[in-house]
Amino acid sequence: MKEPEIHGNPVSNEGSIVTVDYGYDLHLAIAEWAPFDVRVYRFADRTHGILGEYTDLIVCTKPASAKADRTAIQPTRPETRFDRWLARFAKRARSLDR
Repeated sequence: MKEPEIHGNPVSNEGSIVTVDYGYDLHLAIAEWAPFDVRVYRFADRTHGILGEYTDLIVCTKPASAKADRTAIQPTRPETRFDRWLARFAKRARSLDR
């Protein structure tokens, strides 16, 4: 049997067992699970202290053919400085795709 992979846990010094390691194919899995166009952006922003591993931003959008479907939850107005920064970052990332 393989040794368990343990990662940090803020509640326990013993850590937590990793049950799923999605890897770099997570965007493909999301696209299979839901009818979204999925993009992954990796970034670093020293000004906001966003450095190191796990700085991926996954953006899921409905395809143009589904835009008329009003059952989707509408995004709320950003409430914090970080939310506003993240919204601006996502907008810039989307503009790069055009």
